[in-house]
Formats: sequence, C-alpha cells, structure tokens
Amino acid sequence: SIELYLQFKNAHWNLRGSSFGSLHILFDETASEILNFADNLAERMAIVGGEPVSTVQKLSAVPQLADAPVGMRQQDEFIKLLVDRVSYFAGMVRDSLQIFERNNDPVTTDTCLRGLSSLEKKLWMIEAHQSVKS
Repeated sequence: SIELYLQFKNAHWNLRGSSFGSLHILFDETASEILNFADNLAERMAIVGGEPVSTVQKLSAVPQLADAPVGMRQQDEFIKLLVDRVSYFAGMVRDSLQIFERNNDPVTTDTCLRGLSSLEKKLWMIEAHQSVKS
C-alpha cells in the first residue's frame, strides 16, 4: 500500500497532458485514500500482534510493485501504469480476504473491504480517463 501511495504521488507530481488538472487532483485524492488504507492496515496489524512494515529499509526489502519508468510524463502512460498497479494491489487484498475469513477475523475483513471499495471506485474513475482505442 505504501508503494502504491508513492506511485500515485509520482504520477501526481510528474504528470503532463491535456487532462492534467483533473488527473492531478484525482491522483492526489487517490494517494490520500491509499495512505489512509495503509494506516488502517498497519494499525490493524499491530492490534492483532503483527509488525507493520514501517521503515524504508523494510519496505525496500519486500517490493511488490515495479517502479514507473524514469522520465515518464504523459497521462496515458500514467493511467495505464496506475490501472495495472491498482488492479494488482486489489487482487492482493482479495487474496488476503480469504485468509481473514478462514481465520474468523471479521474486523480485518471489514477493514480490507472498506479500503478495497474505496480503491475500486478510484480505479473506475481513473479508467474513465483512458483513451478509447477502436
């Protein structure tokens, strides 16, 4: 979730294109929601006895998402990349839901479902900006 947050901030800061204004805001709002989701996940992890990844060193030791190519600027490139990254992360959350349900952990399940719902709505909004190719 922290990696996904940083990918959205990267897009927010480096984006260029005709939809800059609306995407700049959408990417920033999405980054904020992802950070909130990350915070909720980390707090829930601590509550159930786990240890959240909380340092740059620990985060870099367990990368899940590929970095955006250096010099990426165009909105279509960022949209494609972010749709891919959000879809991948959403799949990870869905896989985790099965584990929480098997372990009878409805609170963690609820935490993830609320985050996933928010994330999927933002994904839908980002996909709406994709160029239509015939």
